[in-house]
Amino acid sequence: MTFRVSPDDSGLPLPGTIPASSLDQFNYALTGICDQMMHLVVTFAGIPDEGRLREAFRISLRQAPVLGYRFCEAEPPFWEPVRDPDPEAWIRIHATDDPDLKIRQVLTEPLDSAAGPQVRLDLIRSGSGPATLCISMHHAVSDAYGLLVYSGLLAGLYRQVPGAAGRSGQYPAVLGDGAGMPVPQQRSLFRYLSRFPPSELQEAAARARPAADIWSFPFRSLDCGNRDFAFLSLAPQVLDAVRVWGRARSATVNDVLLSAVFLALLETAEPAPGKMVPVLHSVDLRRHVPQTTGPGAGPGRMPQDRPDCDICNFSVAFDVILPSGVERTLDAVLPLVHESMRNHKETNSALASALETEALAGKGFPAFREHVASMKEDAIRDGGNCPFFSNIGVLPESALDFGPENPVTRAFVAGMVEFPPGVVLAASTFSGSLTFAMGYCADAVERECATGFLAAVARHLPTGSGGNSG
Repeated sequence: MTFRVSPDDSGLPLPGTIPASSLDQFNYALTGICDQMMHLVVTFAGIPDEGRLREAFRISLRQAPVLGYRFCEAEPPFWEPVRDPDPEAWIRIHATDDPDLKIRQVLTEPLDSAAGPQVRLDLIRSGSGPATLCISMHHAVSDAYGLLVYSGLLAGLYRQVPGAAGRSGQYPAVLGDGAGMPVPQQRSLFRYLSRFPPSELQEAAARARPAADIWSFPFRSLDCGNRDFAFLSLAPQVLDAVRVWGRARSATVNDVLLSAVFLALLETAEPAPGKMVPVLHSVDLRRHVPQTTGPGAGPGRMPQDRPDCDICNFSVAFDVILPSGVERTLDAVLPLVHESMRNHKETNSALASALETEALAGKGFPAFREHVASMKEDAIRDGGNCPFFSNIGVLPESALDFGPENPVTRAFVAGMVEFPPGVVLAASTFSGSLTFAMGYCADAVERECATGFLAAVARHLPTGSGGNSG
């Protein structure tokens, strides 16, 4: 296997541009089977000031300039600034009598990464009632952690815009002038791969990925012209029960959630007897790389002063595989999930996934296109594509702090809409409330099936709670 371990992925192709990392290239290519949009949905008790929000957004694009760039399919690919940008077009204000429906509609509108920008704000208002801010970002430029880093940057700037109590508009030092600033080497996989000796890299690169049988969420067509989202929020006592129940069995919250997802999928999509059933799961490589930015920096902390370093792609996926014949109870599935996750950590599947991505990059960007096309052909031919579950975890307060005058009543992350026969489920927690968000193609999946699946996940949790759907 050929792979690179270099501080940047290719060097700067042109002055004022940013090299596209291997994970950038992969996530851009995945647009062929997925809309690759991530969303942070934040509902306030009141209504944020529109003028201050626009000013904070404008400054945020100077702080994290790559978000105002476009992806260029050159060889090698790179990011370049959007010509004649109009930030006013990238932040939209919506007045509606049905905010929940408008949120779902907004989340189904993808960005064109090749045209730019990579981020969009939608403020949804309903009379004098609460307002909801949707921060949407293209996965080609960043993963969910980077989305939260950006939200923290935007919120911090909002608090400092003139007009905020006790503020005089003294913004943090601008990291780029908007005309193009090279992103430091931390954007690429170098800061992760450089931690391993060559012998370990070679061993991981040669490790065979376990074979998995094909299965999928049930679908009635391959069309994806109409997209939609289903949501389910659970009361804080549900997550409390999950923690207590899992701790008593030496399992993590993520183990319990993933086990409930497996059970709901097995209930929704019956695999063939004797087959192994996989679920794709994601891991953030930042947990293996100590943060060096901001006060109190460390693994798992949100950076404070260099958002350009972490608004990037730094997450990879791996398969969690279970036998289809397992007894369909949480007590039976949890030990298998826990053991699978332990095995992935011990064998460092994340390293193997990262090296696989680097190997594709070493062959040139067309290799990513061919790989994604092959994935699509295989899924259509075999009639299935394993579901994807991403647990974002607890949303940090720093990402949602738009000032004491704007208390947040609800927040969650919604993931991508994968084209059939695939499906993506995201989980995130705010103020103790766990929310599941599922994007789906309405032409291929009935809404009752999507909402019923989320209800099944909740039913298989220790409390068997229903929650509030949307």
